[in-house]
Amino acid sequence: MPTPRWSPWRPFPTRAIAASSTPRSVEFNMLEPKMFELIDLVFAPDDREQARELIEVAEWPREHERCQIAAIKCSDGRIDRLVSAIDQASIDYRDLLMAAGFGHDTTAHLRWTPEQK
Repeated sequence: MPTPRWSPWRPFPTRAIAASSTPRSVEFNMLEPKMFELIDLVFAPDDREQARELIEVAEWPREHERCQIAAIKCSDGRIDRLVSAIDQASIDYRDLLMAAGFGHDTTAHLRWTPEQK
């Protein structure tokens, strides 16, 4: 039986940017040019800036580029789905990678090309 996302016997997962165990530099959170291109292709013009901000301020695991692309893919151009994908990555990034189809191939995210909105 799958474990529920929240139960009274386990603390509710939260994301705390300031409570990170490893300090992050400004360069680490800066988006790569490829991310700007993907965001422009996936999100509507009115949502692009908000999507960029969400991805920039999120806490990402060690495979941050792969997870960022997975979150963009799983969002399907919707901000609410992007937030859900980022939250999923903070709980267990491997689930996000599997949902995006990037779980079994470490280079699949480099070959993914979205349809333009």
